[in-house]
Amino acid sequence: MVDQSELPFRMLCRAHGAEAAYTPMLHSRLFLEQHKYREEHFSTCPGDRPLFIQFCANDPDTFVAAAQIVQEHADYIDLNLGCPQRIAKRGFYGAFLMDDLQLIEQLVTAAASRLAKPVSCKIRLFPDISKTIEYARMLQAAGCSLLAVHGRLRECKDNSAVRADWDGIAAVRAAVQIPVLANGDVQCMADAQRLMGHTKADGVMSAEPLLSDPALFSSSRQPEATISHMESYQVCVEYLDLVASYPSHARMVKGHVHKLLRGWLAEFTELRERIQRDASGGDLTVLRSLVAELGEQIAATGRDYPIPKLTERKLKQMEKEAAKQTSIQEQEREAAGLAAIALAVDIISSSKLESCIRNGTQGANSTSIVCSQKLIVVVSVDSGDSIASQDLQFTLNCVGSCRDLASSLTVSLSKGPLWASYPLTYLQSFNYKPYEAIVRPGAGNCKADAFDEAPTCNWYYVMGQKVDDSQGFVCECDAGQIWDTTFGTNTERTRANLDCDFFSDPLDILIGRKPCSAHCLMMDEHWYGGYGLGEASLQFEITAALTYAGGSSSSSSSGEVLKLSPSMPWALSAGRTLGAKLLGDLAGYTQLPMLSERVLMIPHPRNGQSINDMFNNRTEWMLVDRSKISFTGNECDKVGTSFTAFRYQTGACVRAPQVCLSNQLKDILEADFARIRSGKAPLYLVSQYSYGLNSSMRAFAGGPLSFALPVTGIRSSLVQLEATADEMRFIVNTSPGKILGARVCQFAEVSCGGFEASATRGFLHAFIANTGTLPAAYTLTVSNCSVNIRPVDAQRVALAPGQNGTISPFVIYVEDDKAVAARFCWLAMLDARGGVSDRVRVEFYTNATAYEEWPSGGLLGNGTGPGTQTTKDCSNICNNRFDVFCAAKNGCWGNVGRFFGLSLGLTAAAALLFFAYKFGWLASDGYELEGQGLGGGAGYSDEDRSLPQHADQKAFCSSCMCASSVALGASVDRSGKVIAGTSYSTIIASIPSNPLLAANSGLSNCGPLTSQVLQGSGALDAATNEALTACQKLDPLFLLKVYEGCNFTVPADPALADKSPLAAILRSGLVPAGAVKAGQDAVAGVNKAVEGAKKAVQTVGDGAKGAAQKVADGGKSAVQAVQGAWGDVRRVLDFRG
Repeated sequence: MVDQSELPFRMLCRAHGAEAAYTPMLHSRLFLEQHKYREEHFSTCPGDRPLFIQFCANDPDTFVAAAQIVQEHADYIDLNLGCPQRIAKRGFYGAFLMDDLQLIEQLVTAAASRLAKPVSCKIRLFPDISKTIEYARMLQAAGCSLLAVHGRLRECKDNSAVRADWDGIAAVRAAVQIPVLANGDVQCMADAQRLMGHTKADGVMSAEPLLSDPALFSSSRQPEATISHMESYQVCVEYLDLVASYPSHARMVKGHVHKLLRGWLAEFTELRERIQRDASGGDLTVLRSLVAELGEQIAATGRDYPIPKLTERKLKQMEKEAAKQTSIQEQEREAAGLAAIALAVDIISSSKLESCIRNGTQGANSTSIVCSQKLIVVVSVDSGDSIASQDLQFTLNCVGSCRDLASSLTVSLSKGPLWASYPLTYLQSFNYKPYEAIVRPGAGNCKADAFDEAPTCNWYYVMGQKVDDSQGFVCECDAGQIWDTTFGTNTERTRANLDCDFFSDPLDILIGRKPCSAHCLMMDEHWYGGYGLGEASLQFEITAALTYAGGSSSSSSSGEVLKLSPSMPWALSAGRTLGAKLLGDLAGYTQLPMLSERVLMIPHPRNGQSINDMFNNRTEWMLVDRSKISFTGNECDKVGTSFTAFRYQTGACVRAPQVCLSNQLKDILEADFARIRSGKAPLYLVSQYSYGLNSSMRAFAGGPLSFALPVTGIRSSLVQLEATADEMRFIVNTSPGKILGARVCQFAEVSCGGFEASATRGFLHAFIANTGTLPAAYTLTVSNCSVNIRPVDAQRVALAPGQNGTISPFVIYVEDDKAVAARFCWLAMLDARGGVSDRVRVEFYTNATAYEEWPSGGLLGNGTGPGTQTTKDCSNICNNRFDVFCAAKNGCWGNVGRFFGLSLGLTAAAALLFFAYKFGWLASDGYELEGQGLGGGAGYSDEDRSLPQHADQKAFCSSCMCASSVALGASVDRSGKVIAGTSYSTIIASIPSNPLLAANSGLSNCGPLTSQVLQGSGALDAATNEALTACQKLDPLFLLKVYEGCNFTVPADPALADKSPLAAILRSGLVPAGAVKAGQDAVAGVNKAVEGAKKAVQTVGDGAKGAAQKVADGGKSAVQAVQGAWGDVRRVLDFRG
């Protein structure tokens, strides 16, 4: 396990039952070539046996050479063929060598035949178990002495997501004769026993579970038991004691502490943050003290278990993110170690001449000149690799006392990484994501004036001073919104969706306290610093390594190093044998990025971070166009939008919330991350210049606020060498090379195989090797492509003998929008003389360009021509809403329509009220009985409504009562059902049980009629008809008053749908159908009048042609409807039967 099975952890596991251990996976080439890497990643002690020293490799010679350095400390040299992580995919090792079984066979055969210790291998399963068995048998035949089998596929990176295939391990064990270790799903000792029993394996291996439970193999624990929280703390203390004896890198130690104390740190989150923040140096004293402090807090709880403040889901998210960052950092360390950008040398010119010096200290008129024979050589040093593949050998002149007459000088030139460096100037800070907060304090309570001491949104302060316009703005319901909401259908007219209905709060609205909302601009807690970028300059270093050899008096060799750079263009050797001068650079084929119109956005440190932390993680650095930025803060929808722009945005109160606050840094960042997830290069993230690799950005040796972009392609620097020598020869190494593999991927290798034509670009990754015995330079070309592929610049690289390497990806542009299943390019590897060492055809596909959808719908036809549609804010164009002339002048026909509609409606209402008063509709006592006379009600004319004269008004009342009672009984029985064809005699006989009549106080006056009914007299019908005829001559409204005067009441029977006396009269037949129809027509007429008024009001269309005529037509219709309704009312009033 990379960075996790270092010596102190191995010793901890051994102390708790582990019988053998593996080292972390060691990168064979870095281990071979870098002493610092060996010191950091490998250490052991006498008690650290049996020991598997594990390497990843893809070159047999490199693997063997690296293993030979440490094989004396090993019991097995292990080849890792099981790592499924992305770093292994990029480096073409681990489980990704399963794509090249022939190379695996070569690796194992070379190690088994050339090492003194046995070779072991760790593998994963193929989806086809038969292929896995063939794989295992091939390894056995190649010389593998022990096989560890992880029972999952290469694609299964998350062990918790998929169960291990124990049957697959068992099949491999049965197929080979060498020892087999089984690996997968071992969480406790009982799991280990079950796994061995199931697979018949010779042993069990555990990796990730041991990180949380180093005592998993302990024999003192019950087989099914797992580590407790208190035991985890004790084991952590034990581990830190071992670290004191066997020092290890801080990042490894912190990783183990987090794993072991996972549960407790979920409760004591502050300590978790302090461990992450403070315990980062090489001195682990701080970490030990923090763990001791945690022990004190645990003891203080009195519990042996934690109570987490972090949920399990949150904890897993944090661990996943930490693992991701660890993986990225490991990739970056590897990439930095493998970075190879330097040398290829070509002779530009050479000459032999006499070089003379005139000394300025001997006087102005001095003619003394000192001359010597010199060789002058001008060479070009190209970007390539740091390994010298060409040498310049000089035969030196006599130096000093000529003791070294036959000596030679070898000069090897190399060029370091090439950067385009941009000077930074801090401009200002920008908020990550300003957002709008809405406050609804109640009607009339919103404040946002410049002189308010305590506005609703409150003030922002900077250094104790108020920030202008930071109080936001206020929206309230105006008269038009109150009208439309109360009498119309629109309920969402304000930014805060206020309830502008008059009846929601009539008292406050009448006194001027209208519903309101305050809109406040809030600032996110995260900020970015904006930096201007100056003109780019190239930064690099050229190294001239000088080696003196031979000579008449010595057989030894010595050397020195000269360094040249744009800031130090001269260098002279100690004995003045060689002088070097950097003349300048030849122009490259591609230009450096011009960034003067962009602003570099760098996050401010967060949560205790330093500026160095931000420098090391550039995943959120952005280059934003100046056109997208408001430096004054006075523009909406730009980075930097601030209080003034927000407060004074146009039409603020009728726009949606959050308007004015789009296109902020968060929006830009999230859009770029979405592009990366879809395989597209980002538009603003700086990773667009490094193919998604943060490592290539961090390798620049600048300060924490420096910015440089890696320069790819071939760049040549001219160097003049001046040597005191007689002769020179130029030696160029050539060595065979091989292309190990190549693939075309999307940005950041989101997926490989192809990309979307035109919309994205492809990145061709090449994996190459020097298969010869000399360091050599190579040129890689991409050419002879299929149609419509843009030409690709070549790259130079130099490799040591047996070294594998990669280059910066070639960028593939397709110049059409077609979906093509099989496009191709030829990748060629040329040696130092231009000969083809290897050549492969790289195939890839493209998907058709996914164009954005055009909007559909809209206006049918061409309208009335350009420039005829204008936008007006008719809500405030006139000071007075009732100024109809101003509204008509400005084309606000909606306001005109509202005015006429309102006027017409008020006129119609006034007319109806007048006639109601004139004809007594509103009189509360229009008719009443006073003494012995029948009085007329207000508004009722005796001339128009003559009444029958009766001497005895009470008798008349009773007579009408009886007649109406009979009629009512004839219409409705006790259950509310209409009776048809029933004689009056029968109905009167049922009066005592009729619910409409039983409670009638005037029923006793019908005695004579009732007696006739009882006697069965046939005169009843005639008497009833006579009474009914007299009653029918009366006006229905008058008759209703008669009933009221006679104290007539209708019982509240739930069986009756309508209990009003008037409804009973209408059903009684006293009012014929014609009059009922006239009343219904009157109601319909009133409705038509209302609709006509609505039509007038709603005839609105700013700028619409003929709006005035429509308003007139609507008003005319309303008048006609009112006139028709009044005619219907007259029919009711004039009806006399």
